Amino acid sequence: MVERNDFDLITTWYGTFLCRDGAVVERYLVPTAREAIAERLSLRRAGRVTLEERAACAAHPGAVVRSPDRRLEPLGVRVARVRWPELSAEELGFDTSAYHDLLLEKAVEDLDRSWDPALPLPEAFRALQDLESMANLLEERLEEWMATDRDPETTDAPERRPGALALTASRENVRALVTAADSAHRALETALDAATEEKAPNLTSLLGARLAAQLIAHAGGLERLARLPASTIQVLGAEKAFFEHLRRHAPPPRHGLLFLHPSIHGAPRSLRGKLARALAGKAAIAARLDREGTALRPDLKIAFDKRAAEVRQRAPPRRGRSERPDPGGPAPVR
Repeated sequence: MVERNDFDLITTWYGTFLCRDGAVVERYLVPTAREAIAERLSLRRAGRVTLEERAACAAHPGAVVRSPDRRLEPLGVRVARVRWPELSAEELGFDTSAYHDLLLEKAVEDLDRSWDPALPLPEAFRALQDLESMANLLEERLEEWMATDRDPETTDAPERRPGALALTASRENVRALVTAADSAHRALETALDAATEEKAPNLTSLLGARLAAQLIAHAGGLERLARLPASTIQVLGAEKAFFEHLRRHAPPPRHGLLFLHPSIHGAPRSLRGKLARALAGKAAIAARLDREGTALRPDLKIAFDKRAAEVRQRAPPRRGRSERPDPGGPAPVR
């Protein structure tokens, strides 16, 4: 009778088993210590081979070993479906509840590690804009309300009119809403600046936290912004002017949101296109660096400042005529 020289390799969190026809032939158990189980779990999740799997594959040189796990292919294992034997971790002395707790801890660690502060940046920036609009509207209504009331010292003072107390209470409620909206705006603004600087340090250094967050929000996230070419980043925010250029042959926009950068909206109109092009090139590089998690590189801002100085130095002298505002970009932030 010819002796068989083939095995099915079954690997679990508590050990590796060489089997034949659904029965365990040899077993290589993981040490029961929590640290050892955690180490094997990390290796398997990283696509690497454990000590027990390596020992099982090396136990029978020349044997045909089959396994459904592709991690073991470098060890000469054939990827194939195998017959799973009856195995019990408890019977082998392992605590399944402790393993479940370990899995939960690993899941929490993975969530913390995978959380991307850039993901909520677009929504946070839109919420900040909503708070600004709401606070401005409430403050405007409150000022109008105050202006319509007469001086309390007159004979027809508001306090003497019917419903005066109710109106005063309502006005105080509106005042409280204005204060709450302003407080929420400041808190969200601080958090947004901190998150932008943490996730996009290079963009923040180049553009400032607010403009960097606005650019990320407009692009739909840091990941998408990092995939955009510099020419697209240059006109982000000027989509309406761009489509007018395509449909009606209007002049193409030279900048979009980048107009909010001090070096551009403070420059002569004739230089803004060149400065926006230079800034967009550096912003594209900064976005790609931030997507890869690269630390702050101050040379990007230094290079842009040097290029901006060269553009201003080479500019022709102005003729003394006041330049009109550039309609191709948004108004600067006040």
